[in-house]
Amino acid sequence: GHSDKISCISFNSKTNIIASGQSGPFSLIRLWDFYTRKCLSIFRTHDHSLYLLEYSACGNYLCGVGKDKQGKTMLVIWDVQS
Repeated sequence: GHSDKISCISFNSKTNIIASGQSGPFSLIRLWDFYTRKCLSIFRTHDHSLYLLEYSACGNYLCGVGKDKQGKTMLVIWDVQS
């Protein structure tokens, strides 16, 4: 489902959802159902690269760290329950 190298991955054991992050100029995040292996959602926020994905302890939030087009570090938090 990715068009470039996968640079990070995180597993949410409470919901059995895997988040995979793609590196490269058009970074994106895909959420996958662990059992069906189907893509549930796609997030496109990081403009240049993505280095880290991590779920919160409660499993409701996904944190992504990457770089924007100017090379500045970005921190983005998504509410993955909604």
